[in-house]
Amino acid sequence: MYFTTVDRSEREEVGKALGTVAGALRSQLGKLLTIRQIPALSFFFDTSEEYGRSIDVLLDSLKTKDSVIVRDEDDETEDASDTDELPEAY
Repeated sequence: MYFTTVDRSEREEVGKALGTVAGALRSQLGKLLTIRQIPALSFFFDTSEEYGRSIDVLLDSLKTKDSVIVRDEDDETEDASDTDELPEAY
């Protein structure tokens, strides 16, 4: 099972606590569920939120770089339009 914490510093402590009570939780599930065998419970910290944040930061940095490139292209276009000459392609 995946878990997360609000405070990163509590990650290890919560993981250990969940591991300690895994047997009791499994026992309670056995009383509630009508299946033959209750699987062993393992707990893992959910890193998807951190991964999502890193993707957001990456996308934001790409947006910033893209806006700089667009501004540079606009500057070049303005510089070219300041002259009376046609671009070399013509």
